[in-house]
Amino acid sequence: MIFNYYKYYFNFLIGVFSFLFFYLLKIKVGLVDEIRGRVPMWQAHAQEFFQADTFSILFGNQKVHLPDYYIGNPLIVRYDEVHNNSFRTILLFGLIGYFFYCTFMRWLVISTYHAQTDLKKRFIIFASLIYFMVYTITNEPFYYGSIVGPILIWVFLLRKNID
Repeated sequence: MIFNYYKYYFNFLIGVFSFLFFYLLKIKVGLVDEIRGRVPMWQAHAQEFFQADTFSILFGNQKVHLPDYYIGNPLIVRYDEVHNNSFRTILLFGLIGYFFYCTFMRWLVISTYHAQTDLKKRFIIFASLIYFMVYTITNEPFYYGSIVGPILIWVFLLRKNID
């Protein structure tokens, strides 16, 4: 399942379309207070991103901080975090940069799958990748080495088929 998720670039498509979904939700409904304040932050960041100029949408704006007019809004609990790994990558590096990130993750997963034939080791590797995927929904581990390192250590330690 995880192999096909990356093989067919679902990691890219789901990231972009879910960010677009939160933008449309903000436009149509307004801020929605769900998931301990995460959804309104995602909506605000999505609105700022999709209403930016074309260059910023394609290549990012290298910042995550929301504009000052969100200060004082009780639904926006953090102005300098996105609390979603995909959304932060899209904001910082745009759709093109996010595509490169997704391509790197795709390469890592597919090449690891082919490099490791031991089923027990492959299970440990893919369990780590699944945990990483789930954890990135409401956090940004890729931007904190002290978090991403321990999560993905087994991917790199067991990647090669060494007997």
